[in-house]
Amino acid sequence: NFAEIPHLDFLDLGWGGDVKTLREYLPDTFFNIRLNPVELNGYSTDELVQIIKERVAQSGNLNLTGLCCINMDSEVSDEKVSTLFRAAEQCRKEM
Repeated sequence: NFAEIPHLDFLDLGWGGDVKTLREYLPDTFFNIRLNPVELNGYSTDELVQIIKERVAQSGNLNLTGLCCINMDSEVSDEKVSTLFRAAEQCRKEM
């Protein structure tokens, strides 16, 4: 149970992690939300933006939320990387 770990300042959430539930138990922990590098190119731009916005919103605290794009390879298009940055900026403006 993560809630029993004292001073859990940082948590790297895997792609399938339940962001909302974890936030309920860990209100003061920074969440590094991982995106699935294998599936990135399969999403449309709109789908990717929606996925990012939903997961960031579930975290409930922009100051304690990051997006992790580790393990992307040359197969991930520049367009997808740009979309990640744009979606992060939209979250900052809208939330």
